[in-house]
Amino acid sequence: GLGRIDPDGKHLGINFYGEPGTGKTRCADALANELGKGIIDVCYSEIESKYVGETGKNIVQAFEAASRSGAVLFFDEADSILGRRMTNVTQAADHGVNVARAVMLKQLDAFDGVVIFATNLARNFDSAFVRRIPLHVEIPLPDEVARAQLLRLMIAEQVPGRDVLSWAELASCSVGLSGGDIKNAV
Repeated sequence: GLGRIDPDGKHLGINFYGEPGTGKTRCADALANELGKGIIDVCYSEIESKYVGETGKNIVQAFEAASRSGAVLFFDEADSILGRRMTNVTQAADHGVNVARAVMLKQLDAFDGVVIFATNLARNFDSAFVRRIPLHVEIPLPDEVARAQLLRLMIAEQVPGRDVLSWAELASCSVGLSGGDIKNAV
């Protein structure tokens, strides 16, 4: 079981969460690949519109595109769209955000496919979204063994002096670094 799957094995909702650079997007790509599906990568900045109602329409279009193609729908930086709904709405922009979130809830309920979310801020999710995305997987920072493996993979064989590096020492000096941080350092 990977989350809520219908009897035909078609519906799956999953949220990968963790620190920046831990590989949430790579996990989404790997899952889509494992399922033999393409992936539609949707960033909130691409669907957000300054015009009232347009963000909701863009959300619907993303779900329709995934339905037509059979692709996995992937929302990166999902806390932007799955955050808590505002209860003290005083501006049209606040109303627009609530409408977009209501549209997302409706689309999630109706979608017969795979939806993956990734966020650094899962604690900001509205409880209605948490219920509709039953599988939440934390992608932790790499431990010392994983950091050593990442360093071995990322430091090319051609780097002078690579053969005398102490992978354990480098890994112990990199506590708290994500895979993305290590990649940037290398």
